[in-house]
This record gives sequence, structure tokens and C-alpha cells, in this order.
Amino acid sequence: MDFISDDAGDTYNMCHFWSNFEIADMDFWRGEAYTKFFNHLENTGGFYYERWGDAPVHSIAAALFTRKDQLHFFKDIDSGRKDTVHAIQTTASISRKIRA
Repeated sequence: MDFISDDAGDTYNMCHFWSNFEIADMDFWRGEAYTKFFNHLENTGGFYYERWGDAPVHSIAAALFTRKDQLHFFKDIDSGRKDTVHAIQTTASISRKIRA
């Protein structure tokens, strides 16, 4: 959970995988843990009223229900967005990218 929370899970730090590039085992999305998680979120009305998106929901689920060794970070493939950077970059590389 470390990558999605800076305070041991009390709050969400908005770090997430962009969902325009996901490779996933569909058994995960169809599994009991994710289904219960999704149904809980759906029942709160947050998708409709708060416009919760799939990227943060998928990222939180991955942090909660998978082991770190089950995730792969494609560091050479990004979403192509100019306003974002990889969350795991160092501060120096982030500042260089922003100035570029």
C-alpha cells in the first residue's frame, strides 16, 4: 500500500496507474475480493456523484489485493501526457522533465 498512501493507509495520495495501458489477469477483476470492493464502492454512489475513475479504483485494488511481485511497472512506456510523470521517479529527474 506504500505507493498509494503516505500515512499507512489513512489517506490516499492520488498516485495511480493510468488505465489507458493495463495488462491484467481477468481472474483478478472477476475475483471475490475485487468484486466485493467494487460493489462496496458502487453502493456508496461515488462513481456517479463523485466521478470516481477506473484508474484510481484499479490502483487501490491492486495495492490492497496483490503482492508487489505480481505487478510490473513498464518504466519505458508512459501515457504520453505532458502534465504527469512516473510517481517513482526521483525528484531530480522529475524537475528535469518539468523544465524540458
